[in-house]
Amino acid sequence: MTLLAVLQMAMADNPHLDLMYFLTGVLIALLPTSVLGIIAYFVVRDWYVHHYRRKPAPTPPTR
Repeated sequence: MTLLAVLQMAMADNPHLDLMYFLTGVLIALLPTSVLGIIAYFVVRDWYVHHYRRKPAPTPPTR
């Protein structure tokens, strides 16, 4: 019975617990989004560097 009373007190409206749940939800939403965004940035940057900034192939000397 005492355990039930303690659990009920812990589960009451606690603004700090609500804030923790909210921040956890934001972290769960933004972490994968930012990781995938960073990976996409590096992939596009690497493609741009190798596609548009590559030097032309050297031509063999003519005799």
